[in-house]
Amino acid sequence: MVEARQVDGRAVTFRYEPGRAPALVCIHGSADNHHAYDRLLDALPDRERYAINLPGRSGTDGPALETAAEMETFLSRFIDSEVEGDYLVAGHSLGGGVAIEHALATRSERLKGIVLLATGGRLRVHPMILQLFEQVAQSGEMPPLPPGL
Repeated sequence: MVEARQVDGRAVTFRYEPGRAPALVCIHGSADNHHAYDRLLDALPDRERYAINLPGRSGTDGPALETAAEMETFLSRFIDSEVEGDYLVAGHSLGGGVAIEHALATRSERLKGIVLLATGGRLRVHPMILQLFEQVAQSGEMPPLPPGL
């Protein structure tokens, strides 16, 4: 079921399914939302699980958080307010960077592990992709993709 709450004055929507601990908290990539984890959450019917939408990403309200550290702070406050007991964090792409930040920042004994999917400690974006985003933002239309991209 999809729920909505306020975390630090920001609206957050997330999918929540009850179950046994440790809970699985899933963080999507930069151009995605909680639906990226629908099949995974459906495949774990006995586990407590969450898939949150990062603010300002892929159809969520408000301005986007700028850095993985800001997103980690948001994640920590979400976990403190919503998740009881032990938990794991799974992150894909940008969400993996947030999971790494969380593992490094948290002092909680409740965190039992992280799962990293197609991510790394440094998330680089090819300059051609950034130029494409700028063109789309200015024109509102998707230009043809350059060769090799």
